[in-house]
Amino acid sequence: MLRPCRPRPLAFLLLLALVLPFRSVAAHPRLVRAVPAAESHVQAVPRALSVTFNESLTAVLSRLTLLDPAGRPVALDTLRTAPEDAKTLTARILGTMPAGRYTVKWQAAGADGHPMRGEYTFVLDAGPVESTTGTTGGWTLGSGAPSMLIGTPRPRVAHTR
Repeated sequence: MLRPCRPRPLAFLLLLALVLPFRSVAAHPRLVRAVPAAESHVQAVPRALSVTFNESLTAVLSRLTLLDPAGRPVALDTLRTAPEDAKTLTARILGTMPAGRYTVKWQAAGADGHPMRGEYTFVLDAGPVESTTGTTGGWTLGSGAPSMLIGTPRPRVAHTR
C-alpha cells in the first residue's frame, strides 16, 4: 500500500530554498541614496559627497573616489561615517571642479566585511570653481542636489568576492 506524500517537509524545504538566496543578498550594503544624486545635473559646486546604504558600514573597509570629466581624481577629505548615521559615508570635496560629467566610485563593507562596489555619475553645470570646505556642524551638505531614491536610475554595482 502506498503511503500518502507528506507535504510539510517538502513545503519547508521549498520555502527554505526560496528564502536563503534573498537573505544572502540582503546581507550586503546596497546604495539607497547619494548626494549629488545619480544622473543629476547640479548648478553649484557640491561641498561634499554623501552616500547612504541600507545597512551600517565598516568605515575602514569603505572608500569614495571622485573622478573629474577627464578621469582624474578630485581631492577629497577623509572619508567618515555621519555622526548619527552609520549607514552614511561622507567626504568633503577639496579640489577644484570644472563643469562636466563626474564619476563617483564607491566601495562599502557591512558587518560581514565583504566589500560591494559601484559607481554613478552626475553633471556639474557650473564653471570651474573651488569647492568650499566649510559646513555647518561638519556634515550639512549644501549641494542643492536631489537625493537618489529607490525608483530612480540605478547606479552600476559590482559584486566582488
